[in-house]
Amino acid sequence: MTGFTIEGSSLKLLKPQEQGVVSRIDSSRGDFVAQKLRSMNITLGTRVTVEQRSPRFLLRVGADQVALSDPLQEAIYVRLNR
Repeated sequence: MTGFTIEGSSLKLLKPQEQGVVSRIDSSRGDFVAQKLRSMNITLGTRVTVEQRSPRFLLRVGADQVALSDPLQEAIYVRLNR
């Protein structure tokens, strides 16, 4: 997992209520991960908000709240909105 970079941060490092815009989806995780994220409307440019980190990682995507498994969280990198 990569931490903070010039481009932003791994989604996993965000705290509840922090927001970001999806800037990269790690393609090395395989097609299944990319397809699953697309089915949740998580694509490049999508604004997301971390709602909760535990016991389940919950993400606000538009009007929807989605639960993300570890592999899905690890595939998403965001540009931070502060």
